[in-house]
Amino acid sequence: MGYQIDADGTIIRPGGEETYKGGKGGGFSKAFLIIGLATLVIALLLWIVLGRGKNGSIVPSRETHHYVGSVGADIHMSLLIDGKTVSGRYYYDSQRNNGNTSSLILCGDKTGNILKLTEFCDGKTTGWFEGNLTYGGFSGTFTRAKDGALFDFNLVEVQGGIGFFTEKEIAF
Repeated sequence: MGYQIDADGTIIRPGGEETYKGGKGGGFSKAFLIIGLATLVIALLLWIVLGRGKNGSIVPSRETHHYVGSVGADIHMSLLIDGKTVSGRYYYDSQRNNGNTSSLILCGDKTGNILKLTEFCDGKTTGWFEGNLTYGGFSGTFTRAKDGALFDFNLVEVQGGIGFFTEKEIAF
């Protein structure tokens, strides 16, 4: 007793039970098509919902942010957030106003909305920023390496302008 094939392409098992209807519109191929389309629709919906920002735009994985504010004195800061990796530079406004064009380098990481950044000057660690990144701001505590002094900082995000670093200058 073997399998039998009907005139319309239906495979019949011994005992008379249909197992596969071949040809166009077969039961197996329809089920496979429906499951595939459903999976595709679910994946697309997840991409749309999870991949959008607050204003409905696609959330980039690499973002440049510019801030002004103070950490004991007024500063300009530019950060490049690339996934969980953060790099950037900042300078004290008073030093720039006195002709000093040097800046301090920042490297660190982002976990959720928390940024932890290490400050470097001439290759030496000179401090640490740890704070909360919010929509439109970055605030927290700066620790000075030489004496452990703590300073609160509060920075407001601005849309570029004069005195900020380019992405090329902060990508390292």
